Amino acid sequence: MPLSPLFCVRLAGVPFDVLESTGTPDLSRLARAVIDAEVVLARETEAVLHTIRGLDLPRGTRNNIRRAVEHGRPIPDTNVAEHVPSYREALDSVERARRELADRFVVEDAAARARLVEHAHAVLPDFLVFESPAALKQLCSHRGRPLGAAPSEQRNYERHFAMYLQRVCAKNDTISRFGPSSWGEVRAGERGFQLAARAGVRRRTIAIERWVVAALIAAPSRCRETRSACSRASTVTRRHTHSIRACSDDSRSKAS
Repeated sequence: MPLSPLFCVRLAGVPFDVLESTGTPDLSRLARAVIDAEVVLARETEAVLHTIRGLDLPRGTRNNIRRAVEHGRPIPDTNVAEHVPSYREALDSVERARRELADRFVVEDAAARARLVEHAHAVLPDFLVFESPAALKQLCSHRGRPLGAAPSEQRNYERHFAMYLQRVCAKNDTISRFGPSSWGEVRAGERGFQLAARAGVRRRTIAIERWVVAALIAAPSRCRETRSACSRASTVTRRHTHSIRACSDDSRSKAS
């Protein structure tokens, strides 16, 4: 027997499409191609070193060849190179893969960073209101401009905003629209349920948290004029553990 026919599904408030659009799958594919080519080159390098040990070569020539292949350069002796033609092919493949990655990186990296900043401006402001006012100020003050004065500062801000996007897409928060909940009822004789999520907020529940009330009560204590007026009116504002009371000689009110 089920304990309750009701169920609740808690969600993350931003779809993963936001993160996927900031990815660079083409760069990842090219980077894997570079790694694969380097693995082949390493294998061919070992073959060259094994080959020159069996050839009757002057010591200086052998050392020059060894240093060249260990640093990924062509074999300086053409006669020896003819014995291992696959080394040159592997070296050309690595250089070609690296060049293609470098050329594509300039375009893909700039586009991905631009998409990241665009999503940060669209998604994060009403989240950063609660999470990090300093980050919100930084984001809003650089709309349409780079996030930092220096490249290192810009990358640092981009990294922080990327992590915030990861959080709102993957973590089940309880802040505003970033932690929506879906309620349902399990009916007798039916097994399982289906979700048909749609974009948008169907209903909002607004509540004032205790820390907000506490901050409002504490605010007058930081104002000299207010403290003076309260003193003249014999009014004392104080915060209790489970309630906040504003007490005076004539009236008393309570807000939990």
